[in-house]
Amino acid sequence: STCKAKITEGKVEMDLNYALEQYEIDAGYVLLCQSHPRTPRVFIDFTLGMPSIGSGTITFDLGLVKMISADFE
Repeated sequence: STCKAKITEGKVEMDLNYALEQYEIDAGYVLLCQSHPRTPRVFIDFTLGMPSIGSGTITFDLGLVKMISADFE
């Protein structure tokens, strides 16, 4: 799923989940396209794999609605 991301701080609630296995949920992964923040601040990490910009990880703080860091190869 292209909206799969890992929650590193805070909590979200998913409306639906037809793509993640239980072990992925247990490890902190969610589907961002189905998630709603449940804490004032939520940090997410997700890995991009797009040929036009390469692969990397972006970290967001949804409470501030800003990008914290980006690391691309």
